[in-house]
Parts: sequence; structure tokens; C-alpha cells
Amino acid sequence: MTGLCNVSFCIGPFVAVLIENSVATKTDKWAYRALFISQWGFGITSVLIAPFMPESVFPIPRSSSFPS
Repeated sequence: MTGLCNVSFCIGPFVAVLIENSVATKTDKWAYRALFISQWGFGITSVLIAPFMPESVFPIPRSSSFPS
């Protein structure tokens, strides 16, 4: 989960720049809304995927229920 957060911080600005460059020549209301819609899309996608991400393996050996 921590790695996914770091990857999103790397990929998110890159995608935002691509969207911004593609709508930079438009003069309608979608030039303004495109970045906001893409941000909501990334947010909703991450909320839907986050419950299915595996738990970190580092706390498991430290717990008392780990067989030794």
C-alpha cells in the first residue's frame, strides 16, 4: 500500500500534465473541468482498489500469533 502511494505521487502529476497539454487549446468549459474530473477519477479508483491491497508483511512476524 505504501508503494502504491509513492507510485501514485509519481504518475499523478505526469498524467495531469498530459491532460493539461491536451486541453490547453480549448476555450470551452471542458478545459476547466478536465483536470477536476481526472482527479476525481483517480480518487474513486484508489478508494475502490485500496480494500483489496494486501497487508504489509512486516508486522506479521512481530505479532504473538506468528508460529516460530
